[in-house]
Amino acid sequence: MFFTNVSALRGELPAAIIELLPTPRTLMQGKWEVGDQFKYSWALTEEKRHSVFYATFRQSFAIAAVTALDRSEFLERGADKYAITIPGAFKAQTPSCT
Repeated sequence: MFFTNVSALRGELPAAIIELLPTPRTLMQGKWEVGDQFKYSWALTEEKRHSVFYATFRQSFAIAAVTALDRSEFLERGADKYAITIPGAFKAQTPSCT
């Protein structure tokens, strides 16, 4: 499942999950950093079967994603609550350029 900044504006982000993430980081190269442009945070569960990712770009775009090794764990619990995207779904919806 994934969420965007529109989801955040609508209050649709799973706040309980986002609050579990560590302090956001940014990209750095030497002393140069882009914290005013990009921040991210991520975490794995103890059993390493699930992960949560959250990133913001200039506070105009945000994305959150929850992943699982076994998608049926989310399908059973959250399909009625959150949009779930399975591998290959984006490719199947993209028109061919050939």
